[in-house]
Amino acid sequence: MKHEIIYRTYPKVIKIDKDVAYDIDGNVVTIDENSQAYLTEKQNLEQEKQAKETVKATAKQKLIDLGLTAEEIKALIGV
Repeated sequence: MKHEIIYRTYPKVIKIDKDVAYDIDGNVVTIDENSQAYLTEKQNLEQEKQAKETVKATAKQKLIDLGLTAEEIKALIGV
């Protein structure tokens, strides 16, 4: 998740190797994990992840309500 936040916050970063970020010219990009942009993107990513989990849980419950078995649901949505 940390790498995804860096890529989203620092669009010039094209590569991350052992937590060191690089731009297209191979220069090290300094990452400020306390910057407002970084923290906002981290929060956005966490909210997106939670929203996906909520949708998946809702879909699973709807399938249960329709009478599908756990095995059938797993075959359909991998849960």
